[in-house]
Amino acid sequence: MASISESHCIDKRRIFVTGFSRGGYFANQIACWRGNVIRAVASNGSGGPYGAAGAKYDNKGNLACPTPGIAAIAFHGANDSPAEGQKTLDHFARANECPDKTKQTDVAPSPCKSVTGCAAGKPVVWCLVPGLGHTIWPESNQATWDFFSKL
Repeated sequence: MASISESHCIDKRRIFVTGFSRGGYFANQIACWRGNVIRAVASNGSGGPYGAAGAKYDNKGNLACPTPGIAAIAFHGANDSPAEGQKTLDHFARANECPDKTKQTDVAPSPCKSVTGCAAGKPVVWCLVPGLGHTIWPESNQATWDFFSKL
């Protein structure tokens, strides 16, 4: 970021990461380890974040990121190992102090749901798409832009 900042104008308050598949895992990792720099993350067909060398865990065995939680939206196909996407939801709901990840409200586009009661400025949105396999959901581009633009 320092290198790019030398030649480009960057609003350091609006840095977002996104990715699909392994790129989504990587985006979730960056969100965990660089949450003090990143504003929000959008991941598609991925999971995590996961521990790395030197990672710390809480007394329940959950990854404790070294930086605060950030706003997150995750898209996952119901036919694409949904347990991996569930781990992303679980992590960001915990990191963003959402009292109960099962309390969700519908948001556009359907079937997306927003976890209620999360810390201010740190929404968590989960989109488990019926019938979708390991591919980018066509609605995710607009949904990601809409999510990021509200932050």
